Formats: sequence, C-alpha cells, structure tokens
Amino acid sequence: MKKVSILRRAGRLVKSIIHDDEKKSQSERRGFSQEQVEKRRKRGRQDRRLGLDTEIMQETGMTREEIDAKWKRFREMGILPVSFNLFNLCGLYKMNDEEAREALLKVKELKRLEDESRWDFRLVDLGKMSYEEAEEKAKAFKDLYGSLMVPREQKKIVSKAAYLHPENMSDEEIREIMTDMKFTECILKYNNTGYVSFHFHEKTIPERREFVCTKERTMMLSDLNSKESLAILDDKLLTYDALKEFYHREMVAISDKDFRRFREFFDRNDAAVIKPRFDLMGKGVQLLRKPDDKDMRKAFHRLVDEYRKFLMEGLIDAAPEVKVLNPDSVNTVRIITYFDGKEATVWSASMRIGHVGSFVDNVGAGGLTVTIDTETGVIMSDARDEGGFSYEKHPETGITFKGYQLPAWDKAIATAKGLAASLPDAKFVGWDLACNSDYEWVIVEGNGQTGFYGAQAPIDKGRRKSFLETVGADPSGVIKDLVVYDMAEEVEAETGIPKDEIVEKLLHFESLGLDGRYFRPNRAWELSDEECLALMDKGDKNE
Repeated sequence: MKKVSILRRAGRLVKSIIHDDEKKSQSERRGFSQEQVEKRRKRGRQDRRLGLDTEIMQETGMTREEIDAKWKRFREMGILPVSFNLFNLCGLYKMNDEEAREALLKVKELKRLEDESRWDFRLVDLGKMSYEEAEEKAKAFKDLYGSLMVPREQKKIVSKAAYLHPENMSDEEIREIMTDMKFTECILKYNNTGYVSFHFHEKTIPERREFVCTKERTMMLSDLNSKESLAILDDKLLTYDALKEFYHREMVAISDKDFRRFREFFDRNDAAVIKPRFDLMGKGVQLLRKPDDKDMRKAFHRLVDEYRKFLMEGLIDAAPEVKVLNPDSVNTVRIITYFDGKEATVWSASMRIGHVGSFVDNVGAGGLTVTIDTETGVIMSDARDEGGFSYEKHPETGITFKGYQLPAWDKAIATAKGLAASLPDAKFVGWDLACNSDYEWVIVEGNGQTGFYGAQAPIDKGRRKSFLETVGADPSGVIKDLVVYDMAEEVEAETGIPKDEIVEKLLHFESLGLDGRYFRPNRAWELSDEECLALMDKGDKNE
C-alpha cells in the first residue's frame, strides 16, 4: 500500500472519532449547531491573524516569535489595550518603544473622539443636535486616523471600493476615502462592505442614516428570531429536517463511514450539490456529476478528505426563464418575510445571478444582485456586485435586468409565506428560493440573520423606515440605540447588572435632562434621581 494512501486512511480514522450527531435529540443537535457556528467564527479570526502575520513578516523580515514578543511588550505598557489589529493598522511593529508610546497616546485620543462623536450623532438622530455641531469632532477623528494608519492598510481598505478605481487615486485621495470609511464604520456603525454596497462616498450623513447598518440589523434580528430557530437556520441539515416539504429534492449527510449512502444517492440522482453544513455565502459549495463506478470510491474519499463531513443535495434544474439569465448557476431569489404570529408579510425580494462558468451565485462569490418588485416578480433595478459596480445587462449573457419577468411569481410568494408559518419562532427571515423546471419554487436555505443588501443596494435606497414599520416599531426612531447598548455592555461587564436593566436606567437618566454619555463616569446607576439632578450644578456632567 502506498504511503500516501496509508496517511489518508489514518487521517480519516482520526476524523471519524466523533459521535454521530444525527442520533442526538433535537435540542442536542441545536446545541451542536451553535458550537459549529462559533468554531467557524474562531477559524475565521485565526485565519485573519495568520494573514496579518505573513504580511508583516514579508514587509519586515521579522519572525512570528519576534512579532508576538513586540506585541506583548506594547500591551504591557498599559496605555490602552493593544489588539493585534491595532498593532498592525498603526504599524507598531516597525516602532521602537518611544515611538510606540507616542502612537498609543494618539490612539487613546482617537478613542476619546470616537466615543464623543458617537454620542453626538446619537443626539443628531434624536433631533437634539445639528449635523453641523457634530462635524468638528468627526473631522478631528478623521484627521487623526489618517495620520495613524499605515499606507498599506489604507490601500487595502479602499481597494474594497473597486467601483471608485482606487488604482488611479493619489495617496491623498486614498487617505480621504479611507478616513471616511473608518468614520462611517466606527461612529455610524456601517462596515466597509456597507460603505461600498450603498455608494456612501456620494451620500450625506442623513442619507446614509436611511440605510439599515449591519450591527442594527444583527441586534434586531437576534431579538426577533429565537435562539432555537437561529440554530436551526444556521445548520443546513436541521433546516432540511424542519422544512423538508418545501425542498422537493433529497438531502443526505455524509461522513467517512457513509460510502454506501453516497453511492446510493447516485442511484437516484445524476448529480449532487456538495455543501458544508455550516458555512455561508456559497463557501465550499460545489457540483459533482455522477462518477463512473470505477471512480465512485475515489470521489468519495476526496470529498471526505476535503470536508470531513458534508451534505449531498439534489441538483435543481432551473426553469428556462431563470436559466437564461446565467445557465451555470441556479440564480436564487431571496424573499424576506416577517411573521407576526398569525400571518406572513413579504418585506423585500431580490435575486442573485452568477457569472458564466460559476456554479454559485452569491454576491460574496462575485455574483450580481437585483431587486424585485414583490407584487409582480419583475426585476426593478440594474444589478450591483460586491465591488460596487452596476450593470444594466448581464456582462456575459447580455440579458437586460430591469423589466425582466420571473416565472410563477405567485408560487414564489406562497412558498415564502408557507416557510415563514412553518418556523414561527423565526419572525424575520430571508428565504433563498429557486424555480425548478416544473415551475415550483423550492427552498435552498433560510437565513435568520439575513442581509439587507439586495433590498437596498441595487435600488440605491435605504429602507430603515420601511423595516421599522414592518416589525411594528416607531418608523421615526432608531432600530437599536447602539451607543446606549455598548455602554450598557461595558457596565454589565463591570458590575454584573443585566444589560437590559442598565439600558432602562440609562434612558431614565436621560429623561431627567442629563446627557447619557456621563451615565457611566458618574456611576449613575447607583444614584437616586435627586443625586442625578444635582449633577446639573456641576455642568450636567462630571468629566
């Protein structure tokens, strides 16, 4: 037996020393699902760290041990917590101790400006301060950030906005866009992806605030959707078990012990879509045509070596009207529904369309997104991609997007509403659907933390007010008072008092006419109303 074959078999044996989670109870399986999602996030953080290490090593010639030692020394200065991201962004790895001390003091001032500006813009949202009054600190924040970040990282950040053609920008222009992106991320809480997706470089701050930012969306959907339902939707196999009637095709879970199940799947199917159970954005998805008998075991072992465990799903043969948009991808529609406990409302609909030669259609994998009229199923926008570019026509197939009618739209809406009613603890979900050759709309997956990209980016319009109205909140308000919740989390970590209780106390503190930013410095949760009001004699605060 060849050495490589022995090593592969040994590797598969080690991987198989994992109990079969399919035999567990539903609650145990949901717990397993949540563990796997957290492991995926941890792997992502580790991969990012390794990438940064490699860049620093290439730039400086330092070893990984030398990088770690320097990072540790600067953390021990005690000026402020030094994350590895900060260590990289500010180029601390190139500095001596005195230079690093000076840079960290500037970072400390930057953090102060960030905190102050976030509270200022909260007052703007509440109509208690004008944008003009908030601009001075915001400008100081941008100027200081621009002086601290190394050029390599500035260019990396701005490169995400490909539609602005940063390769043709001067260093000054790159710095200007970068600082605006960081201001938007740190203070307004829209990440770099949102900045690019919504073309924020050409929008005023009030116009930006019309869009739903990532953190607001994440917090709100965590409130609307139960933890149990999120665990189901994060796990493609649990989703299939819960909503099997909407699939119209089979799905099986495969481990290294399941060659017979793997082979029998191909007795019933000419092709399989191979998926990891827990990854997102089309990551790890591939199409496998039925192997010849002599290659069946080889294909099985290759996939086990690659995935350890994976899902096999029947291939959806798309309807001709959908396939013509791009014949190589399924071209899924995301219909976002809100379920109030009695009936489902369709909030938005969008479609992802892949490129020729690409099986996946996700925007994160290079696909295009268009917005759909929820009433008619007609595409109502041009397409937009992850780099911020817009397209009137598909760049390879030449199909004009705006005005294109999708088939059997009444069935698409009925399917989405049926799915929403079948998982009632998940109130606000993005359902990825595909129209098969029988003109049945079938589920691909559900998203309990659905993005709002397709609902906002292609039409270049923020839908904050519409979202709030749909979920029964005040449409003139904010989705989540992020700066308040952040302070409440800090107090909870310090005191152990539950965050929701702190939020209630902080808002009461403000109702007395006091500025909420001084709630924590004064430990106002320990004070009576009279003691809080006495702070007004000190200029409303204790700085």
